[in-house]
Formats: sequence, structure tokens, C-alpha cells
Amino acid sequence: MQHFEEDDSPRRDALRRGDWPEALRLFQAGLEAARKAADDDRRHGAPFHRLRVVEEPLTPYVQWELHWLHMRAEAGHHTRVLPAKEVATAETGRLLPEVVILDNRTLYEILYTEAGAFESARRFTEPEVVQPWVAYVKQAYARAEDIRAYFERAVAHLPPPPAA
Repeated sequence: MQHFEEDDSPRRDALRRGDWPEALRLFQAGLEAARKAADDDRRHGAPFHRLRVVEEPLTPYVQWELHWLHMRAEAGHHTRVLPAKEVATAETGRLLPEVVILDNRTLYEILYTEAGAFESARRFTEPEVVQPWVAYVKQAYARAEDIRAYFERAVAHLPPPPAA
């Protein structure tokens, strides 16, 4: 999806109001916490790798989110960006779901309402369900572009998005 709703987020509220300078200020204010989280992940041997599929032109939400993901990458988090056209052949009948994979053994499918608000998650541990997703996500991640390079090429020059 290219638009999500988030409750109780001052950063998201700033985007809704169209206060782009405040959204960016709040992202920067979270830099130290993001560095600490990345360091903690590394220390515990559990770095989180994120793959963000994007459609261009970017929606206001995705432009906002890419600023957040870029800040997190600068703090040491791993994020790569993949153009939506790269997954189009896998989207037969519906968009690819958002998935979270833990230790290559547990998969969560994240479910959202039509408006993009978090609804729930479904957990899968069956190898015949999890392993094809592990292989697919690893291949997609390998084809994707580092967020920092993508950001400089496709996002940094954009004007502030409209309120969303």
C-alpha cells in the first residue's frame, strides 16, 4: 500500500496538517533514539531489514515515510527500496501483503483496513508457508536500492507534500 493511517503520532499529525517543517524536525529529534535502537539490534544479533515497495509518483504519505526511513538508515537501520513494477508479476488478484519474517521461521502477515489503518496480524509457522516468502523477500531485497541512494536520487529534491 502507498498510504497508511497512524494514530497517536505527532510526526504523522504534522503531515496531516501540512506542517512539513515540523514533520522533518520531529524526524531529526528521533535520530538519537534510532541510533540507540540500531546499536541494540546489532548488539543482540537481531538487525531488522526493511524492504519498502514504492510507486512513483510518490504519495504524500510515502514521501513522508521515506524521509523517516532515510533518517533511520543514517542511524544504522537497514532499508532498501524496490519499485512497485518489480513486484507486479507477483501481485495476482491482490497487492502483495506486508509481511514480517522472524528468524526465517515465523511469518506475520500484517492486515490493514481499506483506509490503511492497522487491523491485526496473522501468524504462520508452517515451513511450506514461511520458506517461499523468505526466498521471495531475500531476492527482492537483493534487487532493491539502498534507501540513502534512492532518497538522494528520487526524494530529496521534491517540494513538501500536500497535507495528507
